[in-house]
Amino acid sequence: MKPLSIATAAVAVVCAACQGPSEQRHSVSVDTTQSGVVLTLSSGPGRWSSSPETMWRLEPFATIGSVDGAGGAAAFTAPFDLDLGPDGNLYVLDAPGTSIQVYSPGGELLREIGREGEGPGELERASAFDFEDDSLLWVLDGAAGRASRFDLAGQYMGSKALPYRLGRFRHGHARVADGMIWDITQVMIRESLPGGGVRVTAGGVGSIGIPTSLSDEAADTVRVEAWRPDMGMVRQSGSTRMTSLPPFAPGAVYSVGREGGLWTAKGNEYLIAHVLPGGDTTRIVGRTVEPTPLSAAHAAELAVWERDMREGGAQSEGTSLPTHYPILEQVVEDDQGNLWVWRRGPTGWDIDIFDPDGVFLGTLESPPTSTRIPAPPAISRGVLVTAEQGELDVPIISSGSVIRPGRRVP
Repeated sequence: MKPLSIATAAVAVVCAACQGPSEQRHSVSVDTTQSGVVLTLSSGPGRWSSSPETMWRLEPFATIGSVDGAGGAAAFTAPFDLDLGPDGNLYVLDAPGTSIQVYSPGGELLREIGREGEGPGELERASAFDFEDDSLLWVLDGAAGRASRFDLAGQYMGSKALPYRLGRFRHGHARVADGMIWDITQVMIRESLPGGGVRVTAGGVGSIGIPTSLSDEAADTVRVEAWRPDMGMVRQSGSTRMTSLPPFAPGAVYSVGREGGLWTAKGNEYLIAHVLPGGDTTRIVGRTVEPTPLSAAHAAELAVWERDMREGGAQSEGTSLPTHYPILEQVVEDDQGNLWVWRRGPTGWDIDIFDPDGVFLGTLESPPTSTRIPAPPAISRGVLVTAEQGELDVPIISSGSVIRPGRRVP
């Protein structure tokens, strides 16, 4: 099987969008290319529309986070990663990444795992964690160049070296599956500019598979090409050329799959590809969605950003500034193989859900959300956990049960 550009699927999506509004209904097409890539393309309102009694819903049950932590309440700085543990408690990796905080479902701090430092069981600046076999916790510390293993009580159980050591890295993308730890790293490329100077850009994203055995070496990697929208403002400072993306610009979307590999997409099109170790694309999931225009308030915010950049000497690069929200911003695969896709709107995010076969089920009805922060959402054991900016820009973490009629599953 050969790697496949997700642009190959775009023609089918565009054709599906040719239906008029009166013709819109739930429709799914499934095709397999000569190279073995399965394309599942949905149009219309989703499978739930034909049987509303099967629609999932979200029932929030806890929100934790306060301004100052008074009275023992949780006070977060900038959560990097979060998840619901096998014991039903909430695990949070908060900035600066030197410990994992464990909270009861009601928000009581129960314990901290790890501490700041460079020695065994200590963390310098961890970025992500995940559970193994419902009894162990792996914490990835790119700054220290190692992955540390703890039991759920916080007892240090050993560590192993990572095949990279990073000062800057992506947050919250670790996944432990089938004896491997999967993590995402940013690949940087240095290139010489005409007339002198050097430009450093993101050259892609690599997902690295690390065996959980403390004696094994790193095994597999996944590499996907870099993508950034052709828009922004450029400022020249000596031989340094700096490009800034505007607010609401679409970005590259990456997420580690539950069995390794990467889910990857461009934020300006609704096509999500699954790439295995070795670089083979196995599946593309898509949906026809019209982009949502920026609200008046967000358009004004963008205009202020452009004015400030021009006053600072920056010039436009590429196409015009965004007029719409990105089509998608986050992709997460839950522990049942369902794909959750976050789409931005004027008042928050809509959450589209696809079943393990890539068929669009519908959009989860949830209350409007405020600005999300770097920690990716977590969906496991029937619970959705998200990190957001609350009042006074204070980080809060919200948990909600995902209810499907007849049973509670994600």
